[in-house]
Order: sequence, then C-alpha cells, then structure tokens
Amino acid sequence: MCGVPQTYSINVYSPGKQCITLLFIHFFMLTERYNFSFREQIEVIQRFELVIVDKDTGEERQVSYPANKTIREVKIDVHTLTSVAVRHQNWLDWPQANGDDTLTLADCNFNFPNHRLTFCRKQENHTKPHKSEDDEDVVTDSDEFEDATDTLDLDDDAQFFGDDNNGQSHKFKPLLPSGIDDPTEALTFFTQEFEERYGQTHPFFFLGSLDDATKEAFKPQLVDRKPLAIYLHHDRSVQVNVFCSQLLCSESIVSYLSHHFVTWAWDLTLDINKARLLNMCTEHFGSMAASTVRNIQDDQFPIILIVMKSRSNAEVFSISQGNTSLDEMMTALIHSVDVFNHQRSVSMAEDSERFEAERLRQEQDAAYQESLIADRAKAEEKERTEREEREKQQREDRERKEREQNEEAMRLSLEQQVSEEPPADIKDGVSTLRMRLPNGETLIRRFYGNHALETLFYFIGSKGYRTEEYKLLTTWPKRDVTSLDGAKTFEECGLYPQETLFVEERHDAE
Repeated sequence: MCGVPQTYSINVYSPGKQCITLLFIHFFMLTERYNFSFREQIEVIQRFELVIVDKDTGEERQVSYPANKTIREVKIDVHTLTSVAVRHQNWLDWPQANGDDTLTLADCNFNFPNHRLTFCRKQENHTKPHKSEDDEDVVTDSDEFEDATDTLDLDDDAQFFGDDNNGQSHKFKPLLPSGIDDPTEALTFFTQEFEERYGQTHPFFFLGSLDDATKEAFKPQLVDRKPLAIYLHHDRSVQVNVFCSQLLCSESIVSYLSHHFVTWAWDLTLDINKARLLNMCTEHFGSMAASTVRNIQDDQFPIILIVMKSRSNAEVFSISQGNTSLDEMMTALIHSVDVFNHQRSVSMAEDSERFEAERLRQEQDAAYQESLIADRAKAEEKERTEREEREKQQREDRERKEREQNEEAMRLSLEQQVSEEPPADIKDGVSTLRMRLPNGETLIRRFYGNHALETLFYFIGSKGYRTEEYKLLTTWPKRDVTSLDGAKTFEECGLYPQETLFVEERHDAE
C-alpha cells in the first residue's frame, strides 16, 4: 500500500528442531515519484518458496522471499542462518546467475513458486603462509565485518522510520494511536490498521472495552462461557511481524480462536496505552496480573494472555510469548481449552447435583402432601369436627395473611415515595431527626430542609408506623407533627436543623 512500510519475513525450518524465525524489515514507498514499473510492482507481490539444502550437513531450510530479492541478499541471509560466510559459500545450482549477485530471484529463471537450491562450503587453501593467532583473529574479524555490512541492522527508531529521496521521514501508523478514549473506536482502528499490515485473515478482535469483553466471555450461564484471549501487541519487538503474519494470522490459529475464545487486543507501543492497559488489568484481574504484564520486556512481545473465570474470579491462566512456534502456540491454546472445559464440566456437574437435590426435595414434599390428603380422606367422617375447626383456622390465617400482604404493599408504596437521604458530606440545608419508636429503638434520618413534611410521613410509614395509627410528637413544646400540613417544609414546621420525635400509638384509632 502506498505510504505504508511493508514488512516481509522468512521462516526457516530445520527438521526435528524448533522453528527459527528471522525478521527483515524493508521500507519503501510505491508512489509516483519512484516511477515503479509494473514488473517491479509484480516482483514485490510475488513470493518464491525456496528449499535451501546444506550439502555438508544435510539440513534443509524452507524460506519465503519476494521476487525482487537479490542473490546477494539471499547469501547474506544464509550466512546469518549457518555462520557460513558469503565468500565460503559454494552454490551448485543458481540458474542463469553467471556470478552476478545483483540479479533478483525473478531474473534467475527459478521454478515458480517452489524451487530447490544446494550449497556447500568451499575448501580452505591450506598452502597459505602460516599466520599467527593474532593475524587470524584480525582476518576473521575483518571477514565477518565484510559479510555483516550488507545485513539489515536497524536501531529501535529505524524500525519505525524510513527516509525517502527528499529526506523526509515516514512512520508506521500505530495500531492504537493516543487520543482515542472510546474503547470501541480504539479497537475498530486497531483492527483496520492490523488488516492493512497483515491482511483480512486474522482473529476476530472484540470491539469494545476489556470490561465488555470479559462480560461477553464469562456469561452468567456456564454453558455459554468461553475463555478470554488477550493479544498484546508491541511494535518495538523484533518478532512482532513474524508472529502476526506466520502464527496469529494462520488459518488454524484464526479458526481455533474464533470457535473457542473471545479475543480482545491492545497495543502497548505507546506508554500512555500501556498505562491504560495496566489500569484495566488491575481492575479486572488484580495487581499481580498487572505487575506480570508490567515486567514483560519489549523484546518478549507480542504475548497472548489466556484468562479464565474460576467460580466468581477471573484469573490469568497462561501467558504465551512471541518467541514460539505455530505447533507450540496451538498446543498451548488446545491445553487452555481442555482445562477450561474440564473446569466448566465440574461446575456444571455441581450445579446439576444441586438441581437434582432440589428436585428430589420437591418430589418428597409433593408426596408428603399427597399422603396427608389421602389420610384426611380416609378419616373424613371421624375427623369432621376437627376438619371444620381446621378450616376455620385456615380461614383466619388467610385473612391474617391478606391483612399482612395489604400492609406490606402499603408499606412498600410509602417506601417508594420517600426521597433519598442527603449524602453524608452535605451539612447545609439538612434536617436531622431522631425518632423514638414504641419498642424503644431509635431511628436517625436526615432530610433536606426544603423538602415537604409528607416525606417524613412516608418514611415513618415505610417502617410500619402509618400516621393513621401512630402520631409523631415533639419534646418541647409538645405538639403532634402528624397534624401539621404535609405540604409545608421541614424548615417551615420548625423541624430544622434537628429535632427529637416520639412515635406513639393513637388510642383513638379504630
């Protein structure tokens, strides 16, 4: 894409050994000022899959290169991989090379897209004059320096900047720039920029805050829960591009994450974004998890945190760093899902046992009730008198329950009409009332002084002392507050800033 630095990587695989990944970052601008031809652009897009055979050791390495890679660059890469200096490499089958190391792979008439190359080490000339160890060290250092001058050696800033012909600098567009406060907007930008770099094939990143992602992963129903995978990106890690392009965006990883995980992502390249993540980790997973992320070095990124919810707490189960292979990463994800499924199965079994115990209890209760009904039917004639008395008692109980329910409904209605108590830090304009109840208890309640007196009536009524049955009396001078106009304020009724009231039952209440 024009104006965006492109990243190419090669993966070198040695049979029976762990995957070795080397990263080469090339900066170029495909703009009109460069006048790139159609052929040159095609060479950037085309990629050769080469199998390089070390004839001396028998090892084979698989590498992937763009078609515009030169022979010289390939030889330098082989030097990096095998420690065989370029001048000591004897290539047996470069087609149409004729010793010209400036030719590109597209010019070499290779089989596309797969081609096989073989090299061996040139034999040393043992007839050379004897040199001292110091001389040999000097020559060796010089040779290594000669080969190293063509290798890519970028400092931290060079990984993010490149100079064009006019001396201008062009930056990578960060996956997560500063200044985006909304998490959904930030993750949307992250996803779009990630696709610009690594293509459309990638895990689905949850668009929302970490809090929303945890809610999505850890739903109330156990059967609906999934583990949470948190991908943490860092552009200053030399292995980030290889990890993203070769591992995270591989079809097997993408498919597995999509089916078994809720995946959330964040970019820690900028310090402000790292600080935001640490705060989120502390809030959701505790200070230990935040401390673990804080202590991870830049070159250990990217990482994937696997978070699971055990009972009521969400905890970090595992951390996978960027220096891993595809097989190791897949194995770690499968292990995480296995552990998660086991824990979920145990929890579901416990819930099932509780449900079964409750069902058995209900069945026993139902059987017991049926037994009582059968016994009453058998002794109906004998127990007629007792039944009539029992029915009378049941009728009285129902009436009593109805009265209690009506009183409770009225109490709840009054309670809903009570205004909220002023916060403790508010002192001005607040009236504090102490109310002595008939049972000796004391209620202390604060009200806004400019609120209507009826708020007090609602409050005391919600406690079971409705003004129809009880009255509120001041101490001195003694007066019945319930006889006052409820529309007046506490201040107007002289109940400000504080007062002690006695709750007494009305003797004239019917």
